[in-house]
Amino acid sequence: MARSSSIQSEPAVQNSFVRAALGLEKLRGIYDSIAAHYDVEHGLITAWADQRGRELLVETAVKEGDAVLDCGSGTGTTALMAARKVGPKGKVVLFDLSEGMLAIAREKAARKGLTERLTFQSGDMVHLPFANDSFDVVLSTYSLCPLYDPKKGALELYRVARPGGLIGVAHS
Repeated sequence: MARSSSIQSEPAVQNSFVRAALGLEKLRGIYDSIAAHYDVEHGLITAWADQRGRELLVETAVKEGDAVLDCGSGTGTTALMAARKVGPKGKVVLFDLSEGMLAIAREKAARKGLTERLTFQSGDMVHLPFANDSFDVVLSTYSLCPLYDPKKGALELYRVARPGGLIGVAHS
């Protein structure tokens, strides 16, 4: 697949079985409002399979010294695991639409003493503000499905992963 900064996506298929995508501001508002209790609620909804998925991705894909993007990082659970694994020579970027979710992630990072390995940035996953081939590992856990254009989001993950890098996606 050739990489392009102007990837075109096909229109989403709409039928009675597919929900309409939520707008960007609506989605941001939802995640901002649930940030404080997201970890517990998502854990319960997935019977804690979400945690097992995160652990599997980090264990399999991340190694010491890597530059990692956690796209749709939410409260930082995956990114914090990755930050421990990349060690002091690595870096992890937490990227999320919701400033509320990133605020929780910053608090968790400070409690665990991992802030120096992390960068926090908010924005739209469908339009990542990173250059092509920027990361050794790109992770996205439980964040592609609510996007208004999941295909474009997945193509963006591919675009920012370096050639030979890894992309890890978990979905419950």
